[in-house]
Amino acid sequence: MTCKEATYLYEQKKEGKLTFGQRLSLGFHLLYCHLCRLFVKQVTQLEQQAKNIADAQQINTPLDTQAKEKMREALSREMNR
Repeated sequence: MTCKEATYLYEQKKEGKLTFGQRLSLGFHLLYCHLCRLFVKQVTQLEQQAKNIADAQQINTPLDTQAKEKMREALSREMNR
Protein backbone atom coordinates (compact mmCIF):
# COMPACT_ATOMS: atom_id res chain seq x y z
CA MET A 1 0.00 0.00 0.00
CA THR A 2 1.29 3.44 -0.87
CA CYS A 3 1.07 6.40 1.47
CA LYS A 4 -1.35 8.03 -0.96
CA GLU A 5 -3.67 5.03 -0.69
CA ALA A 6 -3.29 4.97 3.08
CA THR A 7 -4.30 8.60 3.51
CA TYR A 8 -7.34 8.03 1.30
CA LEU A 9 -8.33 4.96 3.31
CA TYR A 10 -7.86 6.88 6.56
CA GLU A 11 -10.36 9.49 5.39
CA GLN A 12 -12.78 6.75 4.33
CA LYS A 13 -12.32 5.05 7.71
CA LYS A 14 -13.54 8.16 9.51
CA GLU A 15 -16.78 7.85 7.56
CA GLY A 16 -17.07 4.14 8.37
CA LYS A 17 -16.67 3.06 4.77
CA LEU A 18 -13.88 0.49 5.01
CA THR A 19 -14.09 -3.25 4.69
CA PHE A 20 -12.36 -5.44 7.24
CA GLY A 21 -9.53 -6.08 4.78
CA GLN A 22 -9.04 -2.39 4.13
CA ARG A 23 -8.96 -1.62 7.86
CA LEU A 24 -6.40 -4.38 8.33
CA SER A 25 -4.23 -3.13 5.45
CA LEU A 26 -4.38 0.42 6.76
CA GLY A 27 -3.45 -0.75 10.25
CA PHE A 28 -0.40 -2.61 8.96
CA HIS A 29 0.67 0.37 6.89
CA LEU A 30 0.40 2.67 9.90
CA LEU A 31 2.51 0.25 11.95
CA TYR A 32 5.56 0.72 9.74
CA CYS A 33 5.05 4.16 8.16
CA HIS A 34 5.95 6.98 10.52
CA LEU A 35 4.97 9.63 7.96
CA CYS A 36 1.41 8.34 7.73
CA ARG A 37 1.19 8.15 11.52
CA LEU A 38 2.30 11.77 11.61
CA PHE A 39 -0.37 12.62 9.00
CA VAL A 40 -3.06 10.96 11.15
CA LYS A 41 -1.85 12.84 14.22
CA GLN A 42 -1.83 16.19 12.42
CA VAL A 43 -5.26 15.67 10.83
CA THR A 44 -6.69 14.71 14.21
CA GLN A 45 -5.23 17.85 15.79
CA LEU A 46 -6.55 20.08 12.99
CA GLU A 47 -10.01 18.57 13.26
CA GLN A 48 -10.04 19.10 17.02
CA GLN A 49 -8.91 22.70 16.66
CA ALA A 50 -11.58 23.37 14.02
CA LYS A 51 -14.20 21.80 16.29
CA ASN A 52 -13.04 23.93 19.22
CA ILE A 53 -13.28 27.09 17.12
CA ALA A 54 -16.70 26.13 15.79
CA ASP A 55 -17.91 25.33 19.31
CA ALA A 56 -16.57 28.63 20.61
CA GLN A 57 -18.37 30.51 17.86
CA GLN A 58 -21.41 28.24 18.07
CA ILE A 59 -21.06 27.23 14.44
CA ASN A 60 -22.67 23.90 13.79
CA THR A 61 -23.80 24.07 10.19
CA PRO A 62 -22.74 20.83 8.50
CA LEU A 63 -21.88 20.66 4.82
CA ASP A 64 -24.80 19.79 2.61
CA THR A 65 -24.81 16.56 0.63
CA GLN A 66 -23.97 18.30 -2.64
CA ALA A 67 -20.90 20.01 -1.16
CA LYS A 68 -19.69 16.72 0.31
CA GLU A 69 -20.11 14.98 -3.05
CA LYS A 70 -18.15 17.72 -4.85
CA MET A 71 -15.33 17.31 -2.32
CA ARG A 72 -15.34 13.52 -2.77
CA GLU A 73 -15.19 13.88 -6.56
CA ALA A 74 -12.30 16.36 -6.33
CA LEU A 75 -10.42 14.05 -3.98
CA SER A 76 -11.06 11.10 -6.26
CA ARG A 77 -9.73 13.02 -9.28
CA GLU A 78 -6.59 13.95 -7.33
CA MET A 79 -6.07 10.36 -6.20
CA ASN A 80 -6.29 9.10 -9.79
CA ARG A 81 -3.61 11.44 -11.14
